[in-house]
Amino acid sequence: MVRGAYGEAYMRMSKKLADALGTSYLMFYCENKKR
Repeated sequence: MVRGAYGEAYMRMSKKLADALGTSYLMFYCENKKR
């Protein structure tokens, strides 16, 4: 039971992290393409 809740919270956090990483990567990529 505890493991399930922990896993859910971990998944949610990793998704937030992945979203932030993807966004920053996209911005970085676009900035480099402009030059």
